[in-house]
Amino acid sequence: MATARRASATYGMPPARARLLLPFLLLAGVCASRAHPGEAAPGEAQRLVILQAAGKGPEVVVLGADGQAQRYRQDAERRWLGAGALIPAAPPLGALAAGESGEGPLIVLGRDDGRIRLVLRNEHGGWDAGPVLPDAPAHPFSAIATAMAADGFRQVIALGRDDGLPTLFMQHPSTSAWTRFDLAADANRTRFSVVALGAPQAGQLHALLLGRDDGQPYLLTQAKSGTWGRIEALPNGEQTPFSAVALANGSDGYPQALCLGRDDGQPYLLWKDVVTRRWHGYGALANPEHIRLSQVATGSGAGNLLQALCLGRDDGLIYQLVHSSNGKWSPLAALVPGDARRYAALAVGSAPAGALVAIGLGQADGAPYLFTQDRTTGAWTAAGLLTAAIPPAPSTLATLSAQAEQALMGRWSRPGGEVVLLAAGGMGRRGQVAAQWVSAPGAIIVSYAGHEEWRERITPGPAGTALCQPDAGGPPVTMARVAGGSSDDF
Repeated sequence: MATARRASATYGMPPARARLLLPFLLLAGVCASRAHPGEAAPGEAQRLVILQAAGKGPEVVVLGADGQAQRYRQDAERRWLGAGALIPAAPPLGALAAGESGEGPLIVLGRDDGRIRLVLRNEHGGWDAGPVLPDAPAHPFSAIATAMAADGFRQVIALGRDDGLPTLFMQHPSTSAWTRFDLAADANRTRFSVVALGAPQAGQLHALLLGRDDGQPYLLTQAKSGTWGRIEALPNGEQTPFSAVALANGSDGYPQALCLGRDDGQPYLLWKDVVTRRWHGYGALANPEHIRLSQVATGSGAGNLLQALCLGRDDGLIYQLVHSSNGKWSPLAALVPGDARRYAALAVGSAPAGALVAIGLGQADGAPYLFTQDRTTGAWTAAGLLTAAIPPAPSTLATLSAQAEQALMGRWSRPGGEVVLLAAGGMGRRGQVAAQWVSAPGAIIVSYAGHEEWRERITPGPAGTALCQPDAGGPPVTMARVAGGSSDDF
C-alpha cells in the first residue's frame, strides 16, 4: 500500500508518517465547499460541535452567522447555561471540528483566510487561541475533520478550497508539534468537498470523500502501519450523486456509510463486509414519506445501537434512522413527533450512561436547542433552549403516592421543578443525603448526588420501596411523595 507523500512544510518536529485514527468522532460529516441546487448552505454542518470532557458532561460550541463561536456548558447540577464567547474578539470562523474529547484541541477554520487554527482548553476549563497549523497562506482550506490515533497522534484532514485535494496534519503526542502530509490523489486528481472519518476494522481506518463535481463516493484507507492508500472509487450502482455522508461502525460491527442524495435528498447506504473487506452499495433506505434530507450525523446510543440523525431539507425537522444488532435499518421517522421548530444544522454527541444528546440550531433565531435520549428506552425528548436552565435528562421516572411522606426531609424550589432531600432510609455511606429532582408534581427524576454508582443500580418501584442499595448492609434510598405547588426553604 502506498504511503502518504510528505510535503516540505513541517512544524517543529522531524518528518513522521501518518498514524492510525481512533474511531470516535462527535461530528461525523463535513459540509460541501460549494452548494448544488437543493443542498444546505456551505458550512452549515460544521457550525455545531459537541465536546466531551473526561469526567464531565458534554459541552456545545455554536458558530454564529457572524463567524463568532459561543459556548454552552453544564453546571455542577447538570443544568445547561450559556458560557460566553469561545475566544473573545477572535477572527471570524467558517467551520468547527472536534475529536473524541473536550480535553484536546478544538480545530477551527478561518472564514476569510481558510487557515486551520487550534483552540486549546486552559486550566480554568475555558479555551484559548492556539497556533496555526503549518501551511502556506496561499493554500486555503474549505472543510476539516479530526480524530485521535490510538497511540496518541492527533490527526486532521483538510480539503483544499481551490484544488479540493485532501491534506493530512499530524500532531506528535510528546512534542505537540505538527507535520503536514499531502495524501495520495486518484489518477484523475478528483476534487472533493466532503470528508468523513471513522469505522476502523482490523487496524484500518476509513476516510470517505465525496467528489465536488460528480458527488461520487471515494475511499482512503489507513493500514495498521499508519500509511494511507490511494483514493479509490466506491461501488455506487446507479451513480447517484451524494451531498453529505456520515461514517461509523454499525450495531453489528460492519462499517456503515450513510449518504444523502444530492438531487433527491434520500438516504442511501454503503457498507463493508468485514470478512471479504469489500464495500457494497445497498441503495436507498426506507423513507415512507420521501422526506428530502440535507445533513446526517451518527452516534452510538441506548442499547449500543448506532443511530443516524438527519435534517429535513425542506421542513427543517430532525429525523432518525436506527441500526439494529442484526444489521437492519429502521425506516426514517421523526426524532420527536410534534416538534415543529425548524433547524439549520444538527450535531450528535455522547451523554452519560450510554445515551446520546443532539443539538439543533434554530433557523429563525440561530439558537441551539437540546434533545436528550433515554438510555433505557431510546426515546428522545426535546429539552429546550440551551440558554435556559434545563433539568437533567431522566434516568428513572416513577409515579409516587403519599405512603412515603415520612421519608421527606426537606425541599426547595429550583428552576423547572423542586429538589427534595430524603431522610430516613435515604442516607448514603458517606453520610450524604440523596437528592431527587422533581420535574412535575408526583414524579421524581433520580440523580446521584455524590454517589455516581447509584445511577447504574436504580430500579423503579412503588412509593416507599428501595430505589437502590448504596452498599452491602447500608440503608437503601427510598421514594417519597412531593406535593405540587408548594416548597420550603431548606
